Amino acid sequence: MDNIDMLINELESEVLRAKKSAFSANSVLIDKMIILDLISRLRSTLPAVIKEASAIKRDRDSIVQQADEYAKKVIESAKVDADRIVSETEIMTRATEDSKTMLEEADANYRKMDYDARFCAYKILDESEKVLRESITQITDNKRKLANE
Repeated sequence: MDNIDMLINELESEVLRAKKSAFSANSVLIDKMIILDLISRLRSTLPAVIKEASAIKRDRDSIVQQADEYAKKVIESAKVDADRIVSETEIMTRATEDSKTMLEEADANYRKMDYDARFCAYKILDESEKVLRESITQITDNKRKLANE
């Protein structure tokens, strides 16, 4: 964020230092290469948060899929265990309770992982949105300043 502010300040400084055009009160003469360089540096300095948001969104699906696979494995494991100990009532009762607990834990783990992934993605996207809004506001303000000079 500091780099973006620094680059915007440099851009603004270049505009403010520019010589006024001979036949216009609002037009100025700016070194094209300096401005293009600043724009290029600004583009390359966009926060990594934007890239991270895309990665987290992509990883969210993977996390949800892993949670689903984990839940299926736990369920399958619980079924195998329950089938193996069907012969005795007491063991059967315990196995049923254990399998329910495992299913509940798997479901709780799945929900927690899904929530965490969504929450993390939302936070990153929200921060990215704020950064972009601030950048757009600053750019709009700078354009207005340019237009008013």
